[in-house]
Amino acid sequence: MIRSVAWRVSWGLSLAVLVSLAGRPSAAAQRSAPRAAATRDASASEPTRSGPELSEADRAEARALFAAGTAAVDAGRWADAVQSYQRAYELTGAPSALFNLSFALRALGRYREAVRGFDALLALPSTSDAMREQASGLRDEVRARIALLRVDGLEASVAHTVRLDGEDVPDPGSRPWTLQADPGRHTLDIGREGYVTFGWTDVLAPGEMRDLTVVLTPVPPEAAPLPPPGPNLAEEPWLWVVVGAVLLGAGAAGAWYADDQAQLRPEAPPGMTVRL
Repeated sequence: MIRSVAWRVSWGLSLAVLVSLAGRPSAAAQRSAPRAAATRDASASEPTRSGPELSEADRAEARALFAAGTAAVDAGRWADAVQSYQRAYELTGAPSALFNLSFALRALGRYREAVRGFDALLALPSTSDAMREQASGLRDEVRARIALLRVDGLEASVAHTVRLDGEDVPDPGSRPWTLQADPGRHTLDIGREGYVTFGWTDVLAPGEMRDLTVVLTPVPPEAAPLPPPGPNLAEEPWLWVVVGAVLLGAGAAGAWYADDQAQLRPEAPPGMTVRL
């Protein structure tokens, strides 16, 4: 259903912008040209961005980008469509290019970016009433799909470093603090000087409101350094001199003791003593 709606919207708006980017014909051509193209879509006569007129090269590139975006939508390649419509909007500033870009972001589930795109479209004075009504409805629908993560437990008087999915998020100072996120798996890291970084990872459902209480733990004091290791006695030469002297003395004493004991022992077994 999304793809079929997107095809009708994208093709109609792309065709309208292609007409508007074709350049202004001469007065004679304007009088003789058929007026049916303007009735195909209310945005057929939408102006391009303010400032210098587009060069012929930019107009040709914009037409090619709209054609590529439409082909990408037909094939379901929404990421390619985003790139084409983004570049087309940068070149022309046309409301229909921004509409198509926001619609493609919506199809990819990049709801926060889609809401910003629809908000910007509604703020353009050149947006037609029909496009404005459709964009307003889509913006409200997409906004309801954004997940909200309400962070509590942080001191209001202290600025914290916050990273959502690896990107820095400025701390507004409001408590509790509500973060917006597209549905899916996310990682949140919150740090404060002197405290261990708090980490959270989980999956948020479309439109979910999640409460998260943050508890920061002070960094433990560093342990006292261990004393440097003493000398290895086994490697000291004087130790082996002492050991050698001790061993030699013990050997001499053992030999004397053995000789003394031998002299005290009788030469003959008991009962065989010779008497003079």
